[in-house]
Amino acid sequence: SGTIYTKFIKDKNGILWIATDDGLCSFDGEYCENYSLAQGLNYNWIYDILIDSHEQLWISYNYNRNGVTVINRGTGIIKHITTSEGLNSNNVRGFTEDNKGRIWISTDRGLNIIDQQAGTIKNVGKAQGLSGNNTGFIFQDREGKIWMIVNERTIDIIDERKGFIKHLDEQQGIGNKNINYITEDKLGRIWLGTDGGGVITIDEKEGNIIKMGIDQGPVNYDISCLAFDEMDRVWIGSAGGGIRCR
Repeated sequence: SGTIYTKFIKDKNGILWIATDDGLCSFDGEYCENYSLAQGLNYNWIYDILIDSHEQLWISYNYNRNGVTVINRGTGIIKHITTSEGLNSNNVRGFTEDNKGRIWISTDRGLNIIDQQAGTIKNVGKAQGLSGNNTGFIFQDREGKIWMIVNERTIDIIDERKGFIKHLDEQQGIGNKNINYITEDKLGRIWLGTDGGGVITIDEKEGNIIKMGIDQGPVNYDISCLAFDEMDRVWIGSAGGGIRCR
């Protein structure tokens, strides 16, 4: 069988980083450089990649039992962050960098907030106000609020400025389907891609939640990813149904 590609991301120098089931590959348009077990990774099957504001690479692994690995390309240092360093679980589900430079990492046992400057890891779970410990995809909106998938079908909204966590689930109108993806348009509306429930848009200012199925644009109801281009057109990726722009 051929190589499995799970993520493509480009850094500020135009280098393309490719996550595969056989390590991490960087491609500058001419040459490829590979990172695998031999170069210090914890596992060869890379699941996700994040490039932070310091151009460090954050890597999570498929089967999610190896925590995260951070590659500092400036110094060449590779370090691993696992439960030994303070994560609440090595089963990493998602990560993002916030507007303060902190790294938010979700796991099956809650959320971790890494402050690299302070050298601290803060663990947040149900005991601290989350709707559950099985956390997933994380997104920060333009106002600084964190939107996170919890228990697959709930959205937790963390507003640090106001000091509260808001929960959105079936009772608030987002349905009972698994949620796969979160993003935001230029008007500040949040878009959710679901597994079997199409696309859901949330307008917090207007207090509106709108569900879109096949008739409103998506190729089918199983939405795997969403992205907005410079014209604020949304590109909708669906499972087995291709891509549609609307």
